Amino acid sequence: MADYSDLEIDLSHRDAESYLVELRFTQPGSDVDNPPERGVASFNFLTLRTLIFQPQRYGKELARMLFSDGRLLAKFELFCGLALDNEERLRLRLFIDRSAPELHSLRWEMLRDPREGHQDSWLIADERIVFSRYLRSSDWRPVKLKSRGQLRALVAVANPSDTAAYG
Repeated sequence: MADYSDLEIDLSHRDAESYLVELRFTQPGSDVDNPPERGVASFNFLTLRTLIFQPQRYGKELARMLFSDGRLLAKFELFCGLALDNEERLRLRLFIDRSAPELHSLRWEMLRDPREGHQDSWLIADERIVFSRYLRSSDWRPVKLKSRGQLRALVAVANPSDTAAYG
């Protein structure tokens, strides 16, 4: 079974125009507890809304906004390199603090890979990267999962314009 490195991206409200971003990285088998790397990001919600039907542009713009702090981008590239260059997998976790509920409206699944040479790739489409989005809660009551018999799924199917080429 493949080893996973963990990279957490923690977003919380900083002020009226920006958000605090914290990157936490741990490698499998490491006993080192590294302090988080901190930076700031700003999101232009209006710009992103205008790009909602242009997923590539939306994803690139979202990545540019999230990693506009050059130090965060450099650390993100370093952490991805440490995990992926060593044949490990990367567990990428996005935490959105309850102080920033507006960030839930962003299409994180469209996020492009901000690393040099990877900007044309979907970040979460890399089979070596496992992406999860987490919510925080101060409620410590146990969570009960639904039984499999109660689960339902919504399936969406694209309608490509070039279906004749595959007929």
